[in-house]
Amino acid sequence: MIALLGASGTVGRHVLQAFDGEIRTGSRSSGVDINDDRSLAEFVAGASVVVNCVGPSHQTAARIAAAAVNAGADHVDAGGADAVVDPRGRRVVFAAGASPGLSGLLPRWLAPKGSTLTMYCGVLDRFTAAGAEDYLNGVNEPLAAWRSGQVKHGALTRLSDVDIPFFEAPVAAFPFMDAENEAVARSLSLVDGSWYSVIEGRHLRRALAERKGLCEASALDLAGRSPRVTFVSELDGRTAVLRAGSVAELTAAVTVAATKAVLRGDVPIGQHRAATVLEPFEGLDITVFDAPLSELVVEEGVL
Repeated sequence: MIALLGASGTVGRHVLQAFDGEIRTGSRSSGVDINDDRSLAEFVAGASVVVNCVGPSHQTAARIAAAAVNAGADHVDAGGADAVVDPRGRRVVFAAGASPGLSGLLPRWLAPKGSTLTMYCGVLDRFTAAGAEDYLNGVNEPLAAWRSGQVKHGALTRLSDVDIPFFEAPVAAFPFMDAENEAVARSLSLVDGSWYSVIEGRHLRRALAERKGLCEASALDLAGRSPRVTFVSELDGRTAVLRAGSVAELTAAVTVAATKAVLRGDVPIGQHRAATVLEPFEGLDITVFDAPLSELVVEEGVL
């Protein structure tokens, strides 16, 4: 039996729709208090896997994961990238979302190993309050990259008003390194790796610089436009492009894939990041090109 926390949220609703079997749903509105140990323990009791879609994950992930493994259940969290828990012989998968998550897994659609990787991750969508809080509390190093098999500080510079295929020009691209990028670099045996967060709206650029007002700024940038997620991965001269309609939709797809992998026993016992333990799965809008990004021309109207 699956116990799903956050079933009434934007991500949780998508996850709920994906499972036809027995599933127990919980949220604040249904009386489950994740900050109360007894309430949480009662909810997860008897579950084979506990799925967490509650945010902000930097506050909830470790507590919910501990409750799951204490109850003898496996665990999948859409967030919780930096959480640490004693798995106690269970399968625990964190960061099973869009980014981190699929942002690290996408290169696997190109090859299981590689030498040189460049990633562009762009989101044009509204920040939720929990999502904004998690973003601002995330740990990453701006301008760093993976060079000659290790992190190199200050290796890259910010790009402003640049044209990148598959993004609506002009965009800003902010290079960064985080724990997922480093884990992906090691799992792919990369020599060099560069990761960029692509920002299409000017209001969000300003808000990120000031580290406040992300929800309002993202709503302004989205006004009159349709939300979209675009990830572009180039590995050793081949390119994969992923498109999705929203962050919630994409996050749920990864959470569902991770949950199914755990239920099948495809995930080793222990704590893992989704990006390094999942295999490529079906159901996503991914196009693979046998050409580097620089040689791809995007026709007008396909963005």
